[in-house]
Amino acid sequence: MFKKSSTNKQFDLFNSPSDLMCGRESRQYDDPSAWHNKFYREVTSHIDEEMGTPDDVYRQGGLYKEIFDASARSMNADKIAATTDF
Repeated sequence: MFKKSSTNKQFDLFNSPSDLMCGRESRQYDDPSAWHNKFYREVTSHIDEEMGTPDDVYRQGGLYKEIFDASARSMNADKIAATTDF
């Protein structure tokens, strides 16, 4: 008469993504030597977000500008911009 509840947990604001993974995936995700955790420690966590607006920080140059430029290159933003009418 009743539908069986799903065995999959639903992600919410209070869970870690590793809570939703099986054992092996969770260990890989939480591994301090995994590339995404190294990137967070070495790059993302060093970006000072209180330095002004994104435009101000970009004009100052430095690491933020390098990351933004690399992201734009990987997305081919120049080609996308050339095909749009602004």
